[in-house]
Amino acid sequence: MFEETMSNDLYFLRWSINKTYILFGASETIVKFRNAFDFEIDLKCIVDNSKEKQNKYFGSLKVNDPSYLNSIKNECQIIITAPSIKAQIQIKEQLESMGFIEGQNFTTYTKLMMVWKWYTDRSIAVNYTEVMITSKCNLKCQNCGLYIPCYENQEHRTIESINRDLDSYFKVIDYVSEFRLLGGEPLIYPEIVDLITIIGEKYRAKIGEFVIVTNGIAAAKCDLITVMKKFNVVFHISDYSNTLPQIRKSIGKLIIRSEEAGITYKRNSSNKWLDLGSPFNSRKLSKKQLIEKFNRCKMPCRSLYNQKMFYCGPLSSAVMARIYSSVRNDYFDLSEAQYMSKEEKFNSLLNFELGNTQMGYITFCDFCNGFGCDNTFYVEPGVQIEM
Repeated sequence: MFEETMSNDLYFLRWSINKTYILFGASETIVKFRNAFDFEIDLKCIVDNSKEKQNKYFGSLKVNDPSYLNSIKNECQIIITAPSIKAQIQIKEQLESMGFIEGQNFTTYTKLMMVWKWYTDRSIAVNYTEVMITSKCNLKCQNCGLYIPCYENQEHRTIESINRDLDSYFKVIDYVSEFRLLGGEPLIYPEIVDLITIIGEKYRAKIGEFVIVTNGIAAAKCDLITVMKKFNVVFHISDYSNTLPQIRKSIGKLIIRSEEAGITYKRNSSNKWLDLGSPFNSRKLSKKQLIEKFNRCKMPCRSLYNQKMFYCGPLSSAVMARIYSSVRNDYFDLSEAQYMSKEEKFNSLLNFELGNTQMGYITFCDFCNGFGCDNTFYVEPGVQIEM
């Protein structure tokens, strides 16, 4: 479990923006982390466990083997910039085995970003938030991580309800490193252009990377391409064509269209998915087991629904599908936050982001196999339910 008890004032002094830092984890997270600030920090280099990345450059910074850290102990502070909690936990254990102390010698980029933004310009910043705008999809994946086949009534959310959530969210949040629209399949959402326009005109300055997550099957119409280019929106394409070769052509068309329009895209393909299991079956775990499981998972993304920031997407989707009822422990209530002082909002949200829940876990953990290193169940991605 990451160090969470140090006072914010002491933490800020110990992790001053004037110190020299080494980043552990050569990933796009580094770019998002640095883009969050209006100031430059002194970065010495990057270290990474991947031999393929070592002795190369990530931007202007050289990537070294972690053994390099032994030669600079107490000279630099270490920021873990691996994108997944699973990788962060592995790095934490690796650093501790090398004699480094959490909170003194190393910390995570998410906590540091929130504290630095607060102390430098009194901004409340978070790492990553997603909004499911529709539960309708043009696929029916057997092991969907958001349980879309479990919805009794798949439907598009009204733009009014989404806009209400956005207004509540951005009244509290001054900056989010990555903000995603997803489904279901967001490209079949009938008001997608209007929604992007609303977000772009009202909140684009508060968003680092603005993303649409798509399976790439639906065509991107001209008005969508135009508004995406205007507000610098990125496609994240989840490519399941290894399992479903019939969709390869549609994905290719979307990529060509994006390249012609100058729209940034990322094509994500995987040969396996983590199997989250059935959201209907309790695992009957003890409180101790739930706390341990939650600390091994701690999903880094929050999900916005019904003026609440749910701790993870699977929980939020299960609530949307009306197959699970959450409790106050499981979310940050944005409507309640309007009655807090800004400092109270920051402290409450920082604790929530770090996973300091009242119960020590999220109640839905008992209905999910999780994304932590203890989940060893994998399935083939994109396998369709036979009709």
